[in-house]
Amino acid sequence: APLFFDVVVNIKKEAVYLHNLLPRIVAEHDTALREDFLENSGLDRFYVEELEREYFELNRLDMEALYLIRKGFNA
Repeated sequence: APLFFDVVVNIKKEAVYLHNLLPRIVAEHDTALREDFLENSGLDRFYVEELEREYFELNRLDMEALYLIRKGFNA
């Protein structure tokens, strides 16, 4: 049962990121919020980046914006 619990918790983390945090990160250019989530969620960075890519594709957002978010808007 612990594995099932971990899977459910990770799905909840993904949902919070995709429906609450990522839209805010995009709208407010809040890369600190993104980094905080990546550091504290326990989810794999590459997996989160794949979720971001899918989110941008599904919502037909500019992939350049995703690139800037990942760079931290500081380049």
